[in-house]
Amino acid sequence: MPFVPPSEKQIAEALGDVINLSEDIQKALTIQISESFQSIPKPGYWGWLNQRQECGQTFDSFEQMSTKAIPHSTFKTIYIQPIGSFDHPRAPSLELIGQFAQAFFLGCDVTILPMVDFNESMKNRINSQTKQIQYQTSGLLEYLVRARNQRDTEKEILCVAVTMADIYPDETYNFVYGRARATDSTGVYSFSRLDPLFPMPPYKSMNRELTDVDRIIILRRCIKILLHEICHLFGLKHCIYYLCLMNGANNEIEMDQQTLFVCPVCLHTPSVIEQIPELLSTTNNYMNTTSENIHWRLIQNIYNFIMHLFDILGLKYDLTFVDDIQSTRSIQQPKSTINEKDHE
Repeated sequence: MPFVPPSEKQIAEALGDVINLSEDIQKALTIQISESFQSIPKPGYWGWLNQRQECGQTFDSFEQMSTKAIPHSTFKTIYIQPIGSFDHPRAPSLELIGQFAQAFFLGCDVTILPMVDFNESMKNRINSQTKQIQYQTSGLLEYLVRARNQRDTEKEILCVAVTMADIYPDETYNFVYGRARATDSTGVYSFSRLDPLFPMPPYKSMNRELTDVDRIIILRRCIKILLHEICHLFGLKHCIYYLCLMNGANNEIEMDQQTLFVCPVCLHTPSVIEQIPELLSTTNNYMNTTSENIHWRLIQNIYNFIMHLFDILGLKYDLTFVDDIQSTRSIQQPKSTINEKDHE
């Protein structure tokens, strides 16, 4: 069945009752939303919403979820575990990604652990299309569970693995970008397919110049996939209401149209809404706007942090929601090897 965009009534029902929230937060979730957030474009044949039936998460269904990470007491640390080498000239900066995650998940601490190598317990195969090695996600997730006693269990809220290797969940899938397992608060995410040069083998791509455009594309995609999957562990499901960080993606085009922030429906969840007071207090240091534009202040704070990160790298940028990716369309990129089951 083709995807049918939700009506305003359905979006309002998904948002839920906001009457008990503070006046400013009520305005952030309800005022000028249709002018501030774009609708999801009609998906292509291989698009996420054309291949999967997504009913959309409501606030009430989020509240009823029993399996989700909830920061509390001392349990506020997000551990990022690199698996396999990141010693490649086109690999993203884990430190920079960690800084962004720290800013995004206010109230949590983000710690990047020392790199560990792949081992024999991590099942792998050679992908029939790319002819490159892939690791099964279950083996990587099981490693995180077994290694939990090596981390500070009195601080850990969740642990996610990141890798430059390609990954897959089972033999029926061609690949996945990432996989979250809420039952034990773990996840694994691959940056392998986020380079515009993919599926060029690493030994060839390392000799290709990393342009500013490619660097921004890779960093932006890596940040998105990490934040998206961590949000899954905090209880957020795929979003069908607006262009949003939590949209599902079957390919790079859909990933690039995702935003680096969540929409009002996804924002109205305890895991996210509790971050707003701190986010506003930092925003007020450099902005002077009315409460009617409070949601723009939230977005602007995240946007300015992105600008700061790119300034650190000395990069050129033009990040205005989705338009920044359009400059990449002239780049000759290999086609994605996508089947009907590819991304979580």
